[in-house]
Amino acid sequence: MNDEKNFLICHGKKFFYTCMMIMISAVIGALALMAVYTLPTTGNMFKNAQQGRLIYEKEEVYPSWAPGNTSAYWDNYTDSIMLRTALFPEANGVVHDAMLNPRYCLFQDLDSTCSEDMDTVFGTFQTNKDEDVIGSILEELKGNIKNMQVSYYSRYWNGYLVWLKPLLLAMPMSQIRMWNGMLQICLACYLFCLIFQKLGIRYSWAFLLSYLALNPISVAISFQFSDMFYLLAGFSIYVLHHEEMILSQSRYIYMMAMAGILTAYFDFLTYPLVSYGFPMTMLILLAYKEHRMKRRLDGAAFAVTGGTFWCLGYGGMYISKWIMSWLLTGHNTWAEAVGQTMYRMSGSLSGREGSQVFSVWEVIDRNVGILANDPAILLFLVFLAILLWKMRRYHQRRRAPECISAMFGLLLLSVAPFVWLAVFANHSWLHCWMTYRELSLFIFAFGSLFIVILEDKETHGARRM
Repeated sequence: MNDEKNFLICHGKKFFYTCMMIMISAVIGALALMAVYTLPTTGNMFKNAQQGRLIYEKEEVYPSWAPGNTSAYWDNYTDSIMLRTALFPEANGVVHDAMLNPRYCLFQDLDSTCSEDMDTVFGTFQTNKDEDVIGSILEELKGNIKNMQVSYYSRYWNGYLVWLKPLLLAMPMSQIRMWNGMLQICLACYLFCLIFQKLGIRYSWAFLLSYLALNPISVAISFQFSDMFYLLAGFSIYVLHHEEMILSQSRYIYMMAMAGILTAYFDFLTYPLVSYGFPMTMLILLAYKEHRMKRRLDGAAFAVTGGTFWCLGYGGMYISKWIMSWLLTGHNTWAEAVGQTMYRMSGSLSGREGSQVFSVWEVIDRNVGILANDPAILLFLVFLAILLWKMRRYHQRRRAPECISAMFGLLLLSVAPFVWLAVFANHSWLHCWMTYRELSLFIFAFGSLFIVILEDKETHGARRM
C-alpha cells in the first residue's frame, strides 16, 4: 500500500513539474517569436529571400533529386509557406502576428470544396479556392502583393521563424541550404563516432542505416525536414554525453518531455516521433550496457514512461499555442486546431484532398512501400542477415535478464512508428512521402534488438564444437 502511495506521489510530482515545464516553455516560445517578429522584413531579409525566385521557378512544388523514387522528394510547398511567413511585414503588432503567423497567398478556383485550412473562422480562406504556393512566393518576391490575401497558420507554433528570420537577414537562401547540409553531415558523423565510443561499432552501423533511411540529401535541402533531424541528433548526443545523470536520477522523463515540447514548437508534423525514439533507444542500450536493468520489464517501462511524457510535452505544447493565440488575439484557433487534428486522425480524405476511404493497414503499407524502394532497406536486410549468420555460431538455452529487458524495450520502440502512422492515418496516407521517415526508428531499434541478442549469445552462449 505504501509502495503504491509513494509511486503515485512520485509520478504526480513528475506530472506537475512537466506541466510547469510546458507552461514556461510556452511563454518563452511566444516571447521568442515576438522578438523575431520585430526584425525588419524589408532590406536585407527581403533581398536575401529574393534569390529564392530562381530556386522556386526551377524546382517547383515537389522536386526530386532521384526522379521516380518517392523518398527523394523534398518539400518546396511547405518551405514556401515558411518563407512567406518569415517575410510577412508587421501588420497588427508583434503579439498578433506571433500568435497567428500570417502570410500572403494567391488562390486558384477549384471545383471541389476545401477542408484543409479551416481559416473560414477568420474569414480569410475561400472554400472554393486552393492556395497556389509557388505562385504566391514568386509574386511576393516580385513585390506583387496587391491581389494577394492574408491567411493564417496559427495551429502550429511555427518556431522555425526563430532561426529562419535571423538567417535570412545574414545570407541568401542558397547559402542557408549549404550551411544546413554541412551541419547535418557533421552532426551525423559526430553521432556515428559517439555511438561507436559509447555502445560499439555494431550500433553505429545500425544508426547509419537508419540515417540513410531518412534520405539525408532531401532532409538537408528542405527547411521543414531539417528541424526534426536536429532534434533527433541533439537529444541523442545529450543522452550519450550525460547517461550517468539521466539514468541515476531518472531525468530522462523530463528530457523526453522537453523533446516533445521542442518538437511541437519547431516541427510541421513531418516525422516527429524520431525525437522520442532515437534518444530512447540509446538510453535503453546504455542502461543495458551498464547493467542497470535487472528486471525483465525495465526496458519496457523505460520506453512506455518516456513515451508518455514525450506525448505530454508534445500535446501540451500544441494546446498551449491554441489557448494563447485565442486569449491574446480573440481568434478561435482552438476550434480550427481541434477540427484539423480529428481530420488528420481519420481514415478518409475529403474536400480538395479528394474523396477516399482507407484502412490502417493500407496506410502502413503505403509508407512501408516507399521505404521498400529505398536502397537503405536493402542494406538493412543485409545487415540483419550478417547478424543472424553470426548468431548461428552460438547456442543458448536462457537469456540474461538485462538482455530480455532490453529486448522488450527495443521491441516497443520498433512498433512505435507503426502506431503513429495508424493514429494519424489521414496525414500518414496523404503525406506518406515524408511520414515514411518515422520508419527510420524501426530500422535503428529493430537492428539494435538483434545486436543485443547477438551480444548476449557471445557472452553467455556456448560455442559449438
